[in-house]
Amino acid sequence: MSEDFFILVLLLSIKSINCIDCDLIFPLSQLPNNCTSMTGDIVIDGKNATTLLENHFQFPILQQKFMKIENWTGSIKIIHTDFQNLSFFKSLASVKTDFPGSSFDEDDIHNEMRYATFWIESNPNITSLGIPSLKQVTADVLPTIRTVYGFYLKNNAELCLSDSEFWMLRKMERSLLFGMKICGAVTKQYCYQSHFDHTNLPLGCQILLTGIWLNEIKNTSVQSYLNQAFATVEEVHGPIVIFNTDLTNLSFPLLHTIRNQFYDGQNDWQKQILNIRGNEFLTSLEFPKLTNWSHYGSEEQLTNSGNKIWNYSEPNCHLFRRIPFFSIKDPLSYCGLVPIINDGARTMRVIIQVAEKIASLAFNSVFCMFLCIKLFKCKITTSFYHLAMISYIFLTIVECLFVNLDFVFIFNDNNFAIPVGLRSIFLYRDQKLFNLISNVLYTNRLVLLLSCTLYRPMHLMRFGNWKKFALGSSVVVFFVANISNIFVIEFEEYKLTFAMFPLSVLLFLFSFISNACVCGAMSQIPEPFKNERAPQNLTSLSLFLQALFILIVGLFSEGLNHMFSSSPALVQQVRDFDYFFYFWGSTIMRWHYAIILLIQTAFISHTFVMFSVDDIPTPKPVSP
Repeated sequence: MSEDFFILVLLLSIKSINCIDCDLIFPLSQLPNNCTSMTGDIVIDGKNATTLLENHFQFPILQQKFMKIENWTGSIKIIHTDFQNLSFFKSLASVKTDFPGSSFDEDDIHNEMRYATFWIESNPNITSLGIPSLKQVTADVLPTIRTVYGFYLKNNAELCLSDSEFWMLRKMERSLLFGMKICGAVTKQYCYQSHFDHTNLPLGCQILLTGIWLNEIKNTSVQSYLNQAFATVEEVHGPIVIFNTDLTNLSFPLLHTIRNQFYDGQNDWQKQILNIRGNEFLTSLEFPKLTNWSHYGSEEQLTNSGNKIWNYSEPNCHLFRRIPFFSIKDPLSYCGLVPIINDGARTMRVIIQVAEKIASLAFNSVFCMFLCIKLFKCKITTSFYHLAMISYIFLTIVECLFVNLDFVFIFNDNNFAIPVGLRSIFLYRDQKLFNLISNVLYTNRLVLLLSCTLYRPMHLMRFGNWKKFALGSSVVVFFVANISNIFVIEFEEYKLTFAMFPLSVLLFLFSFISNACVCGAMSQIPEPFKNERAPQNLTSLSLFLQALFILIVGLFSEGLNHMFSSSPALVQQVRDFDYFFYFWGSTIMRWHYAIILLIQTAFISHTFVMFSVDDIPTPKPVSP
């Protein structure tokens, strides 16, 4: 036992000695020959002869420098080379990058792919990959980033993958293997179809390596051939698009899986899982064994419109209900409630998410009710301070309920945040209106609290001219904040926090100064009137705690995080925060209202206590 342990420790020590972490430098001749881990981005472009020579990208040098590398942190791009294989990466096991400093534009629907972790394209002489150890390629980006792939393999005319090699690469996260050739011993019959060319679809195909595009087919005589070709298809590695045809019935009797390799992007109709549109004579479309799909996008998986006769049969609806998170875009029928929840771990995950959202709404609703009850029991005057405070409390309640009903998401199998709140019911496509409502509520709540903070010391001390100044300042802040809010949401939506965060800071600073002044004034009150002092000090504490918590939530905001995205030193911190906010942002935003409501409820009986320094009699001088 002790000898085995000693040998194990010795082997691990030897391995650690041999492991060398390297940073990529150019030319490659400066690198040591025994690097086992590499950090950096490399682009080997065969069309750029000058770069190839200057950086020493010749095959023998690549073999010498990269042969022992097991882990690569960064991106690798190999295009337009005359390499016959990539055997210089024979030890490479994993590649990972987070694309630091890159900007991703989700609105750019004309670009199929902008970045990839491991990008191999247009190498006409490559016949095999020669990367037997590769197990993982990761694009470390948020699920909402649609134009990024992990392993990207395309347009390598002579490349041939083995059956096992294909499936190992295909199952990697965000991989694209479009139109690959499978060679050697195979377990299934592989084939592919060119875009919109239904005439080259072979019979007997089991694994279709591309999608199915049936577009503008007016000759119905091909229908029997298509059904014969589809009769053996078990998997499709792309979308199924049936658009503007005169076909009457189609069936996929053995199809059980659709693995779409494309991103949808702004409802680009070629990129969804199923797209069935404009088929006037279609009466039947069946997928009796379809049980699984994978998709990089967040759009509806089935788009149905303009099919005058075809609608969902009962077996179709039953099928769609069994597929996890299967959603339908159809102006006339939704085939029952979608998305649909499957059994097992997915169900438990969804139950937990739904339970948290119901609990948030329930707790916040109860807190709002208690706050209203206590507010109605308070003695309130018609002074500006009291009216502003009442408006602030009611606006907090309205904002709390609105956010708890609207800012609600369920994460699907691909970790896309699917809206299930108000915006999903009324305006699923246009979230700008709901963002504007939420931001207007938030802005005016802060302005009202700032008004109360500025006006309160003047109200207590009976400073007439200063009260007018505080009131005027509040009006100016109100107009500036709301105009900035509307401008930003209309033109620069993602920079909203840049406009709102200064308001949170201003509120916190004035709250600190104002409440400190009130506490200082209260400390000068004679001892016999100390009972008048306590409610005012507690109110100061309440207002300060609310301003502090608003500032903390403002610091947490997603938009503020992007203020630091241009700093190379903070790239990883910004990316980590993006992940955290993406998955937990809505939860924190909904639950933080509970804390504010609890603070308001705990101190509300003191908030409306009438008090003035004029009520304190001036002590008479003691005669000698």
